Amino acid sequence: MQPNRPPIVFAIDGLGHIMRNSTYMSADIKPIHAHDLTIVRHFVDHLSGTATLPNGGIVLAAITGSNNPSSPALDFSLQVAEARAQGSDSLPTWNPYKPADQRSLDSLKNVDVLRLNGLSKEEARTIMEYYAASGMLRRTVDNSFVSDQWTLSGGGNIGELERGTVKLRI
Repeated sequence: MQPNRPPIVFAIDGLGHIMRNSTYMSADIKPIHAHDLTIVRHFVDHLSGTATLPNGGIVLAAITGSNNPSSPALDFSLQVAEARAQGSDSLPTWNPYKPADQRSLDSLKNVDVLRLNGLSKEEARTIMEYYAASGMLRRTVDNSFVSDQWTLSGGGNIGELERGTVKLRI
């Protein structure tokens, strides 16, 4: 531990991209697994718990429903983690007909999962009313406007909701 140093957030977006072979090839023209790349290995060691952050902190990995490459090991690990979080007595079993990426399975066996969804329409209305009350949104917040903006924001994505409703003045 280093005195006077804060805990850190160590994060990656697009976890599925590193839970498979990279697009690099070795000298004998074989795919190089992403975990063999130095920065990825450093992150995966912390994600799996093999390495720890010296002053504490959190290791976060995010995936999205779009632009997520196929990774059977990642999908399976998420199913197991969610079943474990729900206290299920029977955990999912690996489908033997899918290719097993043992390195990815090992690195994800102790992760916890938190699913995040967009805002509900009522939550979106509340944030838009806040924007209107603070003067950032200069429009009446009614059901039609809330419904339109909620849909345009991809079902309540807060960043898109803000981008579509708040007019920034510089």
